[in-house]
Amino acid sequence: GHFGVELDVRTLGESDRAQLQHWISLYKTHRDRLHSGKVWRGEAGDGLYWQAHGEADNLLLLVYRIEPQSWRHAPLLKLPMLDAKQRYHIDGTDYDGAWLISTGLPTKPLKAEQFLLIEVKAI
Repeated sequence: GHFGVELDVRTLGESDRAQLQHWISLYKTHRDRLHSGKVWRGEAGDGLYWQAHGEADNLLLLVYRIEPQSWRHAPLLKLPMLDAKQRYHIDGTDYDGAWLISTGLPTKPLKAEQFLLIEVKAI
């Protein structure tokens, strides 16, 4: 994919322009992991999909909900590329690699066409 902005930015209001600047800055921060390294993809079930970019010890995890949630709880994301003997720091919490591989990462509920951007770092 690419990060093309297919609109006339001169027509944006101040709020939309600030939001666009934020997203472009975020993209630039993570550009190396998005365009180099390895890519893994998976499906958690109930319309929840994920992609992981980078190396197994420093990943950028993109989680997408493409359909409305029909299960009572969001499915867990099993991340098979991780090292079972390693610990990982994700959103302020530390997890065992073995847990993330076999049981999976819990995520917050998402509405259809929403996504999460999660950093996964070995500690």
